[in-house]
Amino acid sequence: MLIDISNKIGTDYLQILKDINRISDNNGFLFFIIGASARDFIYKYYYNVHAPRATRDLDLAVGVESWDKFNSLKQKLLKTGEYGETDQVQRITHNDVFDEGRSIFRVR
Repeated sequence: MLIDISNKIGTDYLQILKDINRISDNNGFLFFIIGASARDFIYKYYYNVHAPRATRDLDLAVGVESWDKFNSLKQKLLKTGEYGETDQVQRITHNDVFDEGRSIFRVR
């Protein structure tokens, strides 16, 4: 069963997903939402059940062939000025949406 919640996602998460989608489309890789983020999106936007969250991070799986390609994606996001680095190479933050220092993007 396919669940389409694309027209219901809040604007804060939507902008991040649009940014990553634009870069992924232009560079030939796929991504998808995973973990608690995916679960909570389905609960909230499909079933209208609001599950409390300990964090506001957004977990994504990114289909890239190497760390070099991941770093290319990361650099393109950082160049927008909307994202910042963290102390972990696989994480970035969004400068306006999330609390300072909180990851929005973790590659698994």
